[in-house]
Amino acid sequence: MLLTLARLMCCVFWITHFFAHCTLYFVLIFPFMPSTYYLPHTVFDGAELHTGIAVAVSNGTIEALIPEQELPAGAAVERLDGAMLAPSFIDLQIYGANKKLLAVHPTTDALHDLCAYCTAGGAPLFQPTVATNTTEVFCRAIDAVRSYKAEGGKGVIGLHIEGPWISMEKRGAHLPQCVHAPRMIAQHVVA
Repeated sequence: MLLTLARLMCCVFWITHFFAHCTLYFVLIFPFMPSTYYLPHTVFDGAELHTGIAVAVSNGTIEALIPEQELPAGAAVERLDGAMLAPSFIDLQIYGANKKLLAVHPTTDALHDLCAYCTAGGAPLFQPTVATNTTEVFCRAIDAVRSYKAEGGKGVIGLHIEGPWISMEKRGAHLPQCVHAPRMIAQHVVA
């Protein structure tokens, strides 16, 4: 019996370890390697809980769920005793958390708050977002993300900058005074 999973772009999982009465969460990012089988206590496939099932990973992609008794002889098996393996979420557009929009608070503290908020909600990876704004605000947000990552900050996979080159007629909640046609500026170099 071979249960296949939808291929995931990013092999990020939330692993839950149960020790006495506490639960510890951490993220396991599968490295790119030949077929490896991860065998936790429980696997959640998005619809059902399974026990005795290994997750087959090849070249950083989840290939299948395989019953333990059907694993190939001599296969590389990493046992994750007492763990639950389940897909996590990745938030690709989040403006802030705890009353701190990144556009208003472009600081590493705001990004630490955002990381804690996203992780608590099941999204250990996230992309902070700044809506159409001034060049100064965009630059401060870029600098905040750069500093956060340099400090070893976790979870940020990039920065989503919206606009300012959007349709004035279809701008929605974007600030009209910040919407404009593309133009060259030499104010801030992003490396």
